[in-house]
Amino acid sequence: MPHSEFSRHKSTRAQTKTRERLLRIVDQGLLAAALDCLSALHGATQTKTATAIHMKQHHLSKLRAGKLKAITSKTYRRILAALPSHQHERFRQAFEVAGGKGRKAAYADWLRRSERRLFLSIGRRHIRTEGGVELERAVSGRGRAGEREGEFVALWAIADNRTNGALTAFRRRQVARDHDEDRVDLSLWRIMAPLLEAANTGFVERHWRELSTSEFVAFIKAGIRREEIVLNRPGDAQRIQEVARLDPREFLRRFGPENTRHLVERRSIVRARTIGQ
Repeated sequence: MPHSEFSRHKSTRAQTKTRERLLRIVDQGLLAAALDCLSALHGATQTKTATAIHMKQHHLSKLRAGKLKAITSKTYRRILAALPSHQHERFRQAFEVAGGKGRKAAYADWLRRSERRLFLSIGRRHIRTEGGVELERAVSGRGRAGEREGEFVALWAIADNRTNGALTAFRRRQVARDHDEDRVDLSLWRIMAPLLEAANTGFVERHWRELSTSEFVAFIKAGIRREEIVLNRPGDAQRIQEVARLDPREFLRRFGPENTRHLVERRSIVRARTIGQ
């Protein structure tokens, strides 16, 4: 029997309402630690733990194994109430907070735009024929992306070999620190991108083959160090949570324009002096 327009709308509203009650898990490690703490409090048995927080044992097993992406707000409150107070903050950090979804979307958009600049930007390529005549052509779109990727892969193999696997080691370290693989690959692109621009400049900029071995190795290692500095932060999911949890004053102090940041600091000093009086 086909659904009426009213019943379809009613069903959609019910589904939306159900989705809104779900809290998305962003750090399975913190959640697992909280559940292990509960198990220790209840004799290290999942049966007693499940009973204490009014959950079915198979549901708790899936949650502990990291097979669930979200839990209901009711389950969240029950687990929080059963945990010791010193575990509350770490447990809260396992879930997406208000504002986290928007920051995640902004981060994903930045990654896409950064990749597009590197892969699909229009490039003017200067080529020398066997007769020594210099030609010029514009390459854009998929053709440009294919050329850039081919150049990158070739240079990656050479750079990794000359630096004794430094690029491979860098990628492995950053992925192990929970950075998104696309973000790490963007870092690798940024390390080597300046060495791929010679043809776009009519070979005014130095081609990577013109660099001595010591210059080449120093350039790659300096790029790795630069990217290590900007990635010296928690993994992407945890970083999004940290930023979303900042109160407005602290957010402005850290990330606002210089004039705004100093204004916030000045107000804080004035307030402290007033309270002290």
